[in-house]
Amino acid sequence: MARPLVLIAEDDPDLRPILAELVRRRTGARVRTVDSGPAALISAREETPAAVVLDAGLPGLDGFEVARELRRDPDLRWTALVGLSGAGRLSGEVVAAAGFDGFVDKRGDLRPLIDLLRHLLAWPETRDAAAPVPCLGASLAAPLPS
Repeated sequence: MARPLVLIAEDDPDLRPILAELVRRRTGARVRTVDSGPAALISAREETPAAVVLDAGLPGLDGFEVARELRRDPDLRWTALVGLSGAGRLSGEVVAAAGFDGFVDKRGDLRPLIDLLRHLLAWPETRDAAAPVPCLGASLAAPLPS
């Protein structure tokens, strides 16, 4: 079975490779990175990812706009969408309205991102669009296991 593809759209050039390596190591997925909203749309349509991690503050189109565009594309129906923000927690209603399956505060510990991706990559066909969207903080005390 082919490894799933995770697309990471993050404009911070220092954080982007860290996220890519973390996701690659902790989920076993293939990873592709882009640095803008328009590039995320192009990349997702070139090769359908199993999951897309979108920074909320992407240039060109922000993560919310990209999520809404991806949700309108029937070919990307089962693609898991995870939002990232360093601006703190957002309401579940705001996150769900954009079409995210989850939203993670990227400040500090990134375990919630990995946990959410592992869950979404393991069971993409069982995601319930009507289920509440998790808005996860990044303040877990335990570091990621080696």
